[in-house]
Amino acid sequence: MGLQQKRKDPNKKKKARESSSDHAEDKQPVKSAVSVGKSGVLSILKSASSDTSRKTAKPVKSQAESGVRRYLDISVQFLREVRVELKKVTWPSRKQTIGATTVVLLLVILVSIFLGIVDFGLSSLIRLVIG
Repeated sequence: MGLQQKRKDPNKKKKARESSSDHAEDKQPVKSAVSVGKSGVLSILKSASSDTSRKTAKPVKSQAESGVRRYLDISVQFLREVRVELKKVTWPSRKQTIGATTVVLLLVILVSIFLGIVDFGLSSLIRLVIG
């Protein structure tokens, strides 16, 4: 008979996310505390109730060190991307490069001769009017 079209369930991804988050071990109550420090800054502390979910504290870096590290990482990533893009470039042959350079040099010479003639003519005209 006829071919049946498969209908996509728009809620399929949503259901998959919900089912993966329904596990009991994934859900842990979170305790939170609010405190005001010496500088008057309000901070909110959160901790999980399970001892197994606690992570070891990482040493705190100064903002200057983390900022420098961030810029260094961004710079290295930029240079990697530049390298990848330069591999994609189609470089001209030696013959094409010489031809293009010759055309540019000839046009520069012609334009400079034209501008020299115009400059000479206008300066001569100004001398006649003033003098």
